[in-house]
Parts: sequence; structure tokens; C-alpha cells
Amino acid sequence: MTINTLTPRQDRCLDVWKRGQSNAEMSLELGETEKGLSKQVSAARRKGGGRVEAATAQRVVNRFRKGETVERIAAEMKLLPKTVTTYLYRAQRRGEISFATSRGPGTPKREIVEGIHERVMTICDACYRDAEFARAIDVDPATIAAWKKKLSMPRADVLARICEAFDLSADWLLMGKGQTPSLGEVRHVA
Repeated sequence: MTINTLTPRQDRCLDVWKRGQSNAEMSLELGETEKGLSKQVSAARRKGGGRVEAATAQRVVNRFRKGETVERIAAEMKLLPKTVTTYLYRAQRRGEISFATSRGPGTPKREIVEGIHERVMTICDACYRDAEFARAIDVDPATIAAWKKKLSMPRADVLARICEAFDLSADWLLMGKGQTPSLGEVRHVA
């Protein structure tokens, strides 16, 4: 088995790329043309394996810290919104970010968690009986009962499935940003 290693040039491009800068900013810093930079980053992403995964996650976190929305990050980085959400939740669990920073300084973590819980329960109550909601997002009905009793919270991958299954904005579900969907609009999109 051959292990692909990055060239020093690819390594340098990948390190700068993960900071979340625009291509124009990166090309100025590295002295590369945007086209040349794009080729180096693409080659590094193909060959870099887990290091590239970590760099991608770091780039997502850095862009989130700059105030970009989940949808914008996903679109510009050509990632699925659920992938961006997963990276952000992992970073939040490691203490690298707090969703409170997006809602304004001083927002307690408990308020954020309760907000997510409230929005998930709104979707559940508006659309389905517990068993139908559980089936739509591929969880056990007992899990829904535990959420309703506030014994547990949905994991990041489940929140991503809720956004996907009901065509909801991850920004709205996680942080309450954006337009709240009306109860008539919240329907499973199969």
C-alpha cells in the first residue's frame, strides 16, 4: 500500500486554505495565481486524506466565526449542509466555538440548547405523531419520547437529517436565524 504525501507547495497551500480566506487573499499570500492555487489545493485534497478532512473542518469553523451562514459555507465550499453542521457541532463539543457567538455576546448555552429543543419539538408537533416523525428522520420512537421529556437532545447527525428531511435551514434550526417556517410549510420532503 502506497501512502500519498503532499509536496511542500501543496502542504503550504493546504495550511493557508484551511484559514478560510478567499482565493484572491490566498493567491496574494502565497504568490500563486488563483488557477495555480486551485490546482494545488485540489491535488492536496485528493492526496491528503485525514489531514484534508481536518483542514476542511477548520476552514468551516473559521468561516462560521466570521459570521457566514451554514448554507453559504456549504454552497461556496461545495459541501452538504449536514456536513457543515456536523463539523460545527464537533467544534462546539471541543469548545472551539459556541453557537452563542452567532446569537450575540452573553447568550447562555442553556438558552441555545433550549431554543434548539423548542424548534425540534415545533417540527415534531406540527407534522406527525411521534412514530411518524421518528420514521422520517430514522430514529427510534423512544428517542423522540426522551427528547420530549428533555432527557436527551438530538445529535448533530440527527439535526442534519431533520434539516434535510423537512427542507429546513440549518441556521434556523440551530440558532433561530432566518425566517421561521410556518406550520403549513413544515412537511416531510421524502
